[in-house]
Amino acid sequence: MTTRTKISLGALSLMFAGAVALPAFAAKTYDPTCIKSAIGTRDASIGSAFTTYYNSASTALTTRTTALQSAWDIADKTERHTALKSAWDTYKASVTTNKATLKSSREAAWSTYKTARIACGVQSDGNGAQSDNL
Repeated sequence: MTTRTKISLGALSLMFAGAVALPAFAAKTYDPTCIKSAIGTRDASIGSAFTTYYNSASTALTTRTTALQSAWDIADKTERHTALKSAWDTYKASVTTNKATLKSSREAAWSTYKTARIACGVQSDGNGAQSDNL
């Protein structure tokens, strides 16, 4: 016949206290100056990308306005229609290109930041997975 003895977890832990050495983990270090610089560089790049986007959008609008106004000076209906269509097509292509450029610039800024952040010893910036995937 087997006898079972009930031992509480507290008593068990006291019995084995010191029997198993747990590894000591060194505190992870990071360089605050490094991460602050990386953040500044990231945000400056994103700001520059938006400035470029808005300047390009303004130029596209000005170009469209001039082209549409000029088209309405054309007396021939077919030529006017062609000029109007061309003005709109050129504007749409410019907007599409500007959006793609903004997106790739933002992605590049975030990618560079992620690399710099890791080099600074910061694995996550506390912003969840969202900032790692932008």
